[in-house]
Amino acid sequence: MEKAEGEINQCIEKTKIPLEELKKLIGLAKKSRQEGKKREKKIGISKKDLLEYGRVVKSAQKKIKRIEVESTLDAKVLKKAIKSIEEGELKTKLAKDEVWTRRKSRSYSGASGTGLQLNQRKDQTNRRKSSSKAETSQ
Repeated sequence: MEKAEGEINQCIEKTKIPLEELKKLIGLAKKSRQEGKKREKKIGISKKDLLEYGRVVKSAQKKIKRIEVESTLDAKVLKKAIKSIEEGELKTKLAKDEVWTRRKSRSYSGASGTGLQLNQRKDQTNRRKSSSKAETSQ
């Protein structure tokens, strides 16, 4: 949907004419040659370009309409829903990053008891095994 809206916005930016007025000009360009030539001189856009903008706008509007029908929501409501979902995903990512950062800082500080202490326990266990094997072999 954003892509289709972007296509329409590009036409508006290129012509520097609001969408409704652009639609009217396109309609006039299709109807009469004389009217088209007058408009072309007045606004500085060729009939060929106007008709191309018309095809782009019409195609983009069809895409938007198709998306609205498939989603059973109109474009504004759908955009709002998408924005809410994206904001929720961002909040989730930020929360996960915060949890990861906290865990990381705890393991470096030794506060969690997992990093350094776990290695010390393994060393103690290995020493006990070594000393009991040495005692058994004597």
